[in-house]
Parts: sequence; structure tokens; C-alpha cells
Amino acid sequence: MKKDATLEDWLDLGLFTRILCHEMNNLLASQQGFLKLLERGHQDHATLTRWNEEVVKANHGLQDLVRSIQSFIHEEPPSQEHRLDETQLQNQMKELAEQALQEGAQISWLALTRILIVISKQIQFNHSDKLKWVLTYTQGPLAHHLLEQANQIRAFLCIATTLNQNAALSSELEAATHRILPPRNSALRDWHWALIIGLLRQSQGDIRLYEIQSDEGELSLKLEILIPLREGLGSGS
Repeated sequence: MKKDATLEDWLDLGLFTRILCHEMNNLLASQQGFLKLLERGHQDHATLTRWNEEVVKANHGLQDLVRSIQSFIHEEPPSQEHRLDETQLQNQMKELAEQALQEGAQISWLALTRILIVISKQIQFNHSDKLKWVLTYTQGPLAHHLLEQANQIRAFLCIATTLNQNAALSSELEAATHRILPPRNSALRDWHWALIIGLLRQSQGDIRLYEIQSDEGELSLKLEILIPLREGLGSGS
């Protein structure tokens, strides 16, 4: 691991490794399936070519995943003067995660706590907003969501906050949802978004970002983290 690694660095590496193993299993299963088909043989040359291409693509995907994690491991940490005292933020997000689980959120406490802490830091880095997270219930399928999992009809716990307009935030989130891990030598912010998206995918959660208008006509952004609820919860809300 990189020198001067913090506890948060080790924690993120562990979570990234879990995401990596999950995605590698998917790629390996795909690769093995096509290899079995190739072993059986096929008379159609075009079909054989396509199967072979799928095996090669899965292999390249595995290599990219491993290289991405390697680049994250060897990245130098920010200098000490840029490390902030985040004890208060961490305690607040831990309390929020505990409350969400009591409300029936289907996710591990560790994963949700890390999502909340990291995303709060991501937003506060770009904004002077004092974030206030609100818990509500909502039903799928949903509009404006960035992953595919909110297409299903189910109940979600919605952890939401409102913030100022920011085009960079929208583009960062959009980019993060279209890849498993960022390319090698990406900025630390890209890795943090990848961590958030990866943990949400594993928990069958989702995220959405959309504009809202105040009574005075001012536009702002609403960011919502959507976590599936245990069956029977949230349906009446």
C-alpha cells in the first residue's frame, strides 16, 4: 500500500477489492460460458468468431480491472496540510447510516456509512453548502436515476440533500455510472465516485440527481441515494 496511508485508505481499498472480486466473477463466468461453447464446436464460422471475441473481451476486462486497482494502490496520498479533521462529519454520517438501517434499508452499515461520508466530502469540496440529509420513502420505477436498478417496482429509502447548481458534479456522476472503475492514473475524486457507484450496485441501490425549482423560481440540485427496503416497508408512505 502507498506510504502514509490512512485508515480510510485501507478501508476504501478493502471495499474496492470487494467490488473488484464481484465484477471479476461476472467476467469469469461469461468467459467460462463461451469457452464451454467453443469446446462443443459449431459449424458456423461467424458464430465461432463471435464467441472467440467474447472470450478475448472478457480477458481484457479482467486485465483492466486489475490494473485499475493497482494504480489506486500506488497513488500518492494528498499532503498532510490538505487532510481535514473529519471527525464530526464521520460521526454525523454514522448516525445517519444507523437511522437508515433502523428504517429498513437493505445494505450493510459499513457500505452505507462509507457512501454517505465520501459523497458528503465530494459535494462539500465543490460547494459551500451545509448539507442536510433527509430520509423519506419512495417507490420505483423512478425518473432521473443514473443506474439501472431503480427500473424495478420496489420500495426505496431515499436519503436526499439539496445543493447549488454544479455542472461538474453532474458530469462526474454521469461518467462514473458508465464504468466499473476509472482509468489508470485518474483523479482521487474519480476513484471516490467509483467507490460510491460500486457499493450502490452491489446493494441493488441507485442514485439520482435532478433540478428542482423553489417558490422564488431559483434552480438547485437534488441528490438522492436510493436504498432498497425490506419487504413490507415504505409502501404506505
